[in-house]
Amino acid sequence: MPIRRHQDPHYEVSPAPQPLPMPIRRHHDSHHVSPTEIRKRRKVTTDGRYNKKYVVNNIRYAKQVVQWLVAVAKTSTLKSGLMIQPHHDGWWFKWQKINEIANDVCDYCSSKRRKLKCSKSVNESKHNLSRCKTAVSHCFCVYRIEHADGVFDHAKVETYKMTCKHFFDSIKKQENDL
Repeated sequence: MPIRRHQDPHYEVSPAPQPLPMPIRRHHDSHHVSPTEIRKRRKVTTDGRYNKKYVVNNIRYAKQVVQWLVAVAKTSTLKSGLMIQPHHDGWWFKWQKINEIANDVCDYCSSKRRKLKCSKSVNESKHNLSRCKTAVSHCFCVYRIEHADGVFDHAKVETYKMTCKHFFDSIKKQENDL
């Protein structure tokens, strides 16, 4: 009968692996630094979240939507007289009406047309139109971060998302049918 390893008197058991040393942790310096300094640090960190060109383009596309809404006199979801950037000639979104802003964004996107080689006029491509939706969503997210202590109706935000999704799904279907 063969001898098993644990029964062999000459078998050496390897020592148990040593636990890794705990990493040296730096203590929080929050009790040594003023809340203003901590807030500045957080702002520097969050300001670097988005690529600068991405932010500039989003504001530009959102301003195009606002400009069109003012031009066609659909200002029920806009507020005027603003001096704080971003705004277009003092007009910017009333974010409390985010659910209604969805219809305005979809109307703006529907106003953008392109002509095919066969001289048929169709909606602009979903890829190009989605920039406007993304821009408005980005501006809303920035607003929510800046006004974190405010109360937001999440049902309105979901209505915005669903309205835009429904519209862009329809645009995609229309593109696939071409």
